[in-house]
Amino acid sequence: INYYYGIDQQGDLHNIDVQLNPFNKNFNKEHSFMLLSDYSIGLIKLGKPKQALQILEALNKNLPNQAKVVSNLGTAYELNGELDSALKYIRLGIKLNSKSHEGSEWVHVKVLETKLKLLTQLDYLKTHSLLNLSGKQKNDSIVCSQIDIQIRERFPFSLGSDPIMASLLIDLAYCYANRKSVEYAKALYQ
Repeated sequence: INYYYGIDQQGDLHNIDVQLNPFNKNFNKEHSFMLLSDYSIGLIKLGKPKQALQILEALNKNLPNQAKVVSNLGTAYELNGELDSALKYIRLGIKLNSKSHEGSEWVHVKVLETKLKLLTQLDYLKTHSLLNLSGKQKNDSIVCSQIDIQIRERFPFSLGSDPIMASLLIDLAYCYANRKSVEYAKALYQ
């Protein structure tokens, strides 16, 4: 059977002789690498960070200056437990685009630095704040928003008790207590 057209869910006809580019080829075509990067994010969200890492490493090899690819690679390394590589690529992503995630990637760097410290200093967070915010930062609406962005990004990957998330929530609570309301802060502390 050789169809000329396919019908989508809405009943629209499409030429089925148009072939899709294979995912592992044509890195020089703008949309191919964007689709691959988005596909890797889907794999990460499905709990398949090793597969995502393979795709992102190949993309980065061919397109080393794409900030989103570099940052996604850093996240994939983190989720695969390769914290040194994660930190390297998140920092590089910031260098390529300091405004990524509304400038909040500095929080991601602090998370990775803290994770590395926890490997040798198990009680580090008992005596230190993850972000170590100054009084000025606790009153800065942009800083508060950046912390919120990173918490929302991390939340789906934080299963069960997580001292990193707890410290981030406490830091955000300080911001809320200073900027919004004590009631918001109380909810975060709880």
